[in-house]
Amino acid sequence: MVGTSSACQWAEGRGNFVQLSRAPNGDIVKGDVVKDARSDPFVQTDLVLHHQIMVHEGQRLDLEANISNLFNQRASTVYYEFMIPTNLVSPTRASRFPGDPGVDWGKVMSPYNYIDALNGKGAFAGVQAPLTLASRYGMPSSFPDRP
Repeated sequence: MVGTSSACQWAEGRGNFVQLSRAPNGDIVKGDVVKDARSDPFVQTDLVLHHQIMVHEGQRLDLEANISNLFNQRASTVYYEFMIPTNLVSPTRASRFPGDPGVDWGKVMSPYNYIDALNGKGAFAGVQAPLTLASRYGMPSSFPDRP
């Protein structure tokens, strides 16, 4: 995949999450693949109180209180999925014309080892600089509203 660093999830199958870490030498290391990865169940209890008072003929006073997430339920609803800050695997090739971006589309438009691409090794040695693992990868990034 080109244009997204979350391609590893597709490479391992839709809905699967690849656990990644960094080796002491800086390489990105593939760990276990969590099959059918899902976020926590989203449960939120809201409370709405409404009271209507007849003040005069044809007139009424409406009072309403609306409390979101009454019990402060904190299940994560989104996890950060981008494994590299640049979001791009972009192997280079020699420029063929002025303004040519020099991207080796042949490498990225056919099956490839995404770990080699991230580390600039294997078929990507010398054409892709080693990339840095995003520190937020796999961490919760969104929660329900607080009361």
